[in-house]
Amino acid sequence: MNKKGFTLVEILAVLVIIVVVSLIGTVSITGVKKKMEENLFKNKLGEIISAASKWGEDNKSELDTNKTVGFLITNGYLETEEAINPIKYEHTCGSLSNDVNGYVEDGLCKNVITNNVDYKVLNSLVVKIYRENNRVYSCIVDSESNRNLLVDWDKYSDLNYYCR
Repeated sequence: MNKKGFTLVEILAVLVIIVVVSLIGTVSITGVKKKMEENLFKNKLGEIISAASKWGEDNKSELDTNKTVGFLITNGYLETEEAINPIKYEHTCGSLSNDVNGYVEDGLCKNVITNNVDYKVLNSLVVKIYRENNRVYSCIVDSESNRNLLVDWDKYSDLNYYCR
């Protein structure tokens, strides 16, 4: 007798193979996404440090001071991100006012830089700008409030972005 079609065992074997391949793909994609988020965060920290140093170069008479990310945004040294949906990230935008910490307009956060891991607004992050050996440097101040804003503070200590 000549039967056409697949047996139940053959169909189950194909389904198991598909599930295994999709699990491997999911794990790989998750790892790549996490690495991309880390790199994006490192780039944001680098942009903040560069913007603070640029402000320091332009304002050498006012060095040895601490400034916030919101101050750098307000003075045009740091570009802000696209608006964030406050409904999804209510804790991010709910307490913002129309000052250097950004604001809410038409239901969207405006003029903010966020931590891309938990979407906390980084506008109140404090950066120290100082002169050493006739060069301008900047670093992120090691404080309780800054540590609360940055996820995995110690993870990025090798970047030399933090004040020692």
